Amino acid sequence: MDANWTVLASYADHSSAEVVVGLLESEKIPSCVTPNSAIPGLNAPCQILVPTALIHRAQRLLNHEPPSEAELESLAMRDLPENGGDP
Repeated sequence: MDANWTVLASYADHSSAEVVVGLLESEKIPSCVTPNSAIPGLNAPCQILVPTALIHRAQRLLNHEPPSEAELESLAMRDLPENGGDP
């Protein structure tokens, strides 16, 4: 795996990891599941990887921590219309 990805969490099975991946993707955090064993299967342990630049955001999401002021400001500015008028 690319060095720009970091392990977020480990799970006992692929199905549990996919639930978390769905949560991450709903928050626009890219992620992927990788098996921990040589023979992958639905009951094999696995890890969730996220881009290193987003690891803290992903950890806060899993821990149900509120976003930081900087993150709120960034999200608010991203949603402004480009022309400065009403959406």
